[in-house]
Amino acid sequence: MPGSKVPVIRQDWQDGDKIPFWAYAKFSGNHLYDLEEDGGEMNNLAGSKLGSDYAERLRMVLKEIEALDSQFVRLGLA
Repeated sequence: MPGSKVPVIRQDWQDGDKIPFWAYAKFSGNHLYDLEEDGGEMNNLAGSKLGSDYAERLRMVLKEIEALDSQFVRLGLA
């Protein structure tokens, strides 16, 4: 990943492949919290105007670093 020393691991999955233990959790939607005002993460802002703004900012940054199309799909930004 540009600008980072952390390696990115990309795993292609096929039907029937076992998934790693950390992937057993069910997707519960996107989450965005204001940790200064809502440290208990009670008010999910993902569906708000702020959530849309952050999604657009993420989309633009991914374009700048020439992320694969599959990243946009995976993140729901396609």
